[in-house]
Amino acid sequence: MLRAARQSAAAHPSDDEAFIQAVAALFIPMGMPPIAARMNGYLLLSKAPVSLDELVSGLGVSKSSASVATRILERYGIASRFTEPGTKRVRYGISGRCDGYLATQIQFLESMGHLLAGRAAAYPNDDICERFQELGRYYLRLRDAIGEVYNEMSRRARLRPDVVAMSARARTTRQRRR
Repeated sequence: MLRAARQSAAAHPSDDEAFIQAVAALFIPMGMPPIAARMNGYLLLSKAPVSLDELVSGLGVSKSSASVATRILERYGIASRFTEPGTKRVRYGISGRCDGYLATQIQFLESMGHLLAGRAAAYPNDDICERFQELGRYYLRLRDAIGEVYNEMSRRARLRPDVVAMSARARTTRQRRR
């Protein structure tokens, strides 16, 4: 079932399914659909970008489910789409970042923090007021901490256009070899 992932895994190919399930178990509670979460694990094991057909056979899912899952992973910035020059064929691989996913989480933390902090005033002199204020601060501190790392990594990527250009050239070179 995991032929392509097993071929690409560096060590312990019998553990591939367990790894894929472990990745899925971490992402599903965060709101990621199960097939997309499993696909994330599968792509992490793949040494090179894989076709939609390889994802379908490797994960044992329908082509339409795999297509929806790839769009979700692309939207979150977890997976990237790689085209093959001269064809319409597309391959998918791990992008190395998850900007969209983190941005969504940061937005959630901010919204929840402000919602709780704003609602606290509706319960003056009550335990609920204190709870809402404390939880609001908690969510906003998490937002700040994740946002700090997110912004730092974004700045590094912008400051290092040579790395981005080199990555683009490496992708193009890899695509030409196929």
